[in-house]
Amino acid sequence: MASAKLALRLNRPQDQGLVVRTLGSLDFGLYAHKNHLQRDERSWAFIGYDDSLRHLPQQKYLESYAADRPFKLRSNDQGIIISAVQAGLGIACLAHYQVRQLSSVIAIPCTAPPRRELWLVMHPDVRRSPRVRAIADLISDIFLQEAAELGP
Repeated sequence: MASAKLALRLNRPQDQGLVVRTLGSLDFGLYAHKNHLQRDERSWAFIGYDDSLRHLPQQKYLESYAADRPFKLRSNDQGIIISAVQAGLGIACLAHYQVRQLSSVIAIPCTAPPRRELWLVMHPDVRRSPRVRAIADLISDIFLQEAAELGP
């Protein structure tokens, strides 16, 4: 964790000595522009991460779902992927909170989409600092209050 006092992570850190607290989980699903789904399922195209992020659970799930159907776009930029979905280029696996306000994007029913735990991580040297603890507690409270926004 270099010089960061606090960090949010989607994987539980394995470094000894770090102070970690679970904040909840991010639920994912498959999403597409509503017009994309009017096509025959065999002609659906997909939008996903590039090779540098192929190891992520949401990308593995998407590749499994896509099977032998093509990917029209691969990127390591979440904003580009969301924009491509909005433009109707294909189907992506996205966290629910990312598309909740996009009226042209709809969920595709799917079985057992990924869920990722979200962790708050603190360096042990600062865990007793009142200022750092106050921010850590505030972040935890916000995630607790907004937990429904992270789910389906």
